[in-house]
Amino acid sequence: MGGEAPLTLLLHLEGPLQSWGVGPRLDWRETAPYPTKSGVVGLLANALGRRRTEDLADLASLRMGVAVLREGRPLLDLQTVRGVARVDGGRKDKVTWRRYLQDAAFLVGLEGPASLLEGLHEALRNPARALYLGRRGCLPSPPPYLPDGLVPLPLEEALGEKLSRMGLRRPVRLLLEGEEEEVVHDQPVDFVRRALLPRRVRRGVWTPEGGLG
Repeated sequence: MGGEAPLTLLLHLEGPLQSWGVGPRLDWRETAPYPTKSGVVGLLANALGRRRTEDLADLASLRMGVAVLREGRPLLDLQTVRGVARVDGGRKDKVTWRRYLQDAAFLVGLEGPASLLEGLHEALRNPARALYLGRRGCLPSPPPYLPDGLVPLPLEEALGEKLSRMGLRRPVRLLLEGEEEEVVHDQPVDFVRRALLPRRVRRGVWTPEGGLG
């Protein structure tokens, strides 16, 4: 980060429904059990008012961590799409299945340069466009913006401090980017081709007694 002091932006992602798409975009649409990097970058791009064709390298370069405040309950929704074009020129109805998370809540941290994070913090307070929790129609409640969401600490310490200040008395599961333990395929390249790359993450646990582990 060019010698700058570490800075982390915190977001609270909570709502009646969330859906963080993973896997191919087929008739069966799955959701990850936590916010994906591509989904969070999309939310930030909407807050800034960026178009789908604009470069997102600066947002994708932020190091992300997720704390699972409430894992929620799975919901499977059946939808019928009418009038889908067939190869022979006709039309047909198509059935799709979509998975959601109900009543889940997450604390997300993004570590990066102050100039970018300060602009994102302000954009989350007054977003240029509607913000979604992974899929259009999954609206956040309350808003992701946290008044104390800019923390002059590295990612892990910022998450741990916020969890402590929340007064939690139970362990909280974490997913932290940058450790060579596990690979997930949700690093966005661009939103036109929906291209994703792998990134490395580490699972951990925060406890009230011992902090991050």
